[in-house]
Amino acid sequence: MKKKKNTLKTKLVIIIFLAIMILSCSENNPTEPSSNGYWKQYLFEDPYNNFVTNGLAIDNQFYCTGMNGISMFTDFETNPQMKYIWYISTGYDSKPIISKKYTAFFKESSETNIGFSNYFTQDGNVTSVSPASFGEQFKDYKFSFITTKREFGAINNQNRFVTTISNRSGMVADTTYIVYADFDFNDGISISNTGFWEIPSMISTPINEKAFKSYNGKFYISYSREFSPNNYFIEISENGEIKEYINHFGASYEHGVMSFFEYKGYLCAQKGDFEMIYSSDGENWQHMASLEPLISDFKEIGNYLFIYLNDKIYCLGDNINELKLYQIPTENITGRTISSINKFNDELIITTSNGIFHKSFSEIMKDKELIRGIN
Repeated sequence: MKKKKNTLKTKLVIIIFLAIMILSCSENNPTEPSSNGYWKQYLFEDPYNNFVTNGLAIDNQFYCTGMNGISMFTDFETNPQMKYIWYISTGYDSKPIISKKYTAFFKESSETNIGFSNYFTQDGNVTSVSPASFGEQFKDYKFSFITTKREFGAINNQNRFVTTISNRSGMVADTTYIVYADFDFNDGISISNTGFWEIPSMISTPINEKAFKSYNGKFYISYSREFSPNNYFIEISENGEIKEYINHFGASYEHGVMSFFEYKGYLCAQKGDFEMIYSSDGENWQHMASLEPLISDFKEIGNYLFIYLNDKIYCLGDNINELKLYQIPTENITGRTISSINKFNDELIITTSNGIFHKSFSEIMKDKELIRGIN
């Protein structure tokens, strides 16, 4: 009997050892397709970076942010170059902003410090700003969170960063200012200039920011005022000239812009009433389509607009005035919350709450399933 017990123990040890080996091999071959689907998955060695909060493909590089740093890929067959930065916001409050030169991010649970890091200096070379960086009068202000998985500001092609700050202290009426920082990259990353703009409709009233967008060198910001049915958006030119639009699409909260995006060279938007519109100048807009529900992120890839909801992916095409809605089969992505969609190295790249998924773009477009036309 004793010998039989020992034999069972030996077999159990062998089974556990084999299970560990199988799991280890799986982690060290991150680009292998999952057995229950056809998307390849990349997993980081640091599990905290598998919670990927945003991604962007630029100039033959793919950049993405995780909780412990910024990763730079040239392909998914080799490990990325890493820039380790601890405790980057998960993106459920405000998504990091990735641009060609640098990334802007909140530290976890911070409302008084935004960090900036470029991609070509040593680990730890990070600069930051607080509200007081824009003027001593703002020392008690806080940065404004965007609470719907949207980016908390915007960066234009001249490397200017724009976001908002507000005072939220006790009985004092809220006042919001738009602030900006310009960057220099001659020696790592440094801030060369800061400033702020005062907008009449943002003074002495609580503001809810909805969306930020950089388009053709200009910034567009939409917002609403608490206790007011009105909707607002502003345009800021490269030289700081500001145009303020109040109830431009109708006098109700539902007519306000909830998301800005680009498609076929136009500035586009989705409003609170689900209408999608487009414009070539930011002032004169045309109807594009109506699409429910509200979408936090639109990405133009080829002739299509890609969108995602939780773990589902869709694309819109083919004509801006006669859009059709297609669904992209996601199979083994199911259960992962999607944070961004990009095209990189002829593949569609999906960043999620559990790693990065990628697949041939041409195969995906062959597999897309027509749902319906939208207008």
